[in-house]
Amino acid sequence: MTKSTISYFALFLLSIIAQVRSQVCQNVGQYGQCSVNSACGCFHMANADDTGVCGFLWPSCSHLSPCNSANNTCQSSDTICVHHPRCQNSPVCYPVSMIDQRVCPPTTTTTQQTVVTSTTSIPWSTTATTPVQPKCPRLITFDDILNAVRIPQPIPPGYSGFQWVNANYMNVTYHEQINGLSGYSNALTSGHFIAVNKDGQNLHMINNAAKSFSLKSLIVASASNNNLILEITGKRGGTISNTRRITLQMQSQRVDLDWSYLDTVSFSAEDSKSSAKGRETSFGIDNLCIEFTK
Repeated sequence: MTKSTISYFALFLLSIIAQVRSQVCQNVGQYGQCSVNSACGCFHMANADDTGVCGFLWPSCSHLSPCNSANNTCQSSDTICVHHPRCQNSPVCYPVSMIDQRVCPPTTTTTQQTVVTSTTSIPWSTTATTPVQPKCPRLITFDDILNAVRIPQPIPPGYSGFQWVNANYMNVTYHEQINGLSGYSNALTSGHFIAVNKDGQNLHMINNAAKSFSLKSLIVASASNNNLILEITGKRGGTISNTRRITLQMQSQRVDLDWSYLDTVSFSAEDSKSSAKGRETSFGIDNLCIEFTK
């Protein structure tokens, strides 16, 4: 673990009845993982660079008011000014109750800031332990597809060294503007784009860049319904070498596989309540961690 001391002054007008223990996340990307609760992420502070608070990712955007643009403060005493670009381009006032570690338990032992009842502007100074994330040899984020457009389109052949079958890329930010929040929003881990299985069909990624590859991990979420059964299959020379069945929710989950010497990986979804294909069996994938065999 890398321990760093964060000392900064953010002007909060905090007046809350109960104490709130909150987790500081430093050098973690916007919405990056900061809790064992996958529904939580890092919200960058409006008055601090590369530093944020760990909070619930899905408050209703309509309930978040803009911060005071003059000094990035909030009129309501039980809110805090953070960046939340999925809702608004400018900073918003976020409920303090949603940064409580009872909602977002920390991933590591971290010195937490206790916010107590106060009616005056107070400085916030704390010491945080920043978790060291496992290094990924090659991270596929779908954010570097050339000439990507806002509406879903097939992932181009050869992208990141694979042939993609029944796989579209999706601009989640634009999708949210048109359709509102969904499981796709939860699958999004970095940038604006994810991969989705076209029309709920089986998705395949076929290696065409090296002798073989390893699939280490991925982030995935069901698009529109909970308890979606996803079967992930790894093949080598046309023979199945690995299989994993998992139950997806609309909240994202990290799937650790560490499968090696593959040439094809397939993703097949089945609605536990219906055998029909379509929206009911759609899912989103982000941050595929792979490694090509040298």
